[in-house]
Amino acid sequence: MRLAFEKEMLGIYVSDHPLREIAEEVRRAADYSLGDIDELKDGTTGWFAGILASVTPRPTKRGR
Repeated sequence: MRLAFEKEMLGIYVSDHPLREIAEEVRRAADYSLGDIDELKDGTTGWFAGILASVTPRPTKRGR
């Protein structure tokens, strides 16, 4: 609850990070970090890990 409050009020996490408990698993699973993006060639595939900050639903052409 405190982390959600910090993120909402400050825009950052101060006292901890929500992925801290699984940080090692995330490091092992990720092929690249976001800092590598500029160096990757078009068509490169791989795994990233993170937290979605927001989701905006957008209907398809068929209205789904």
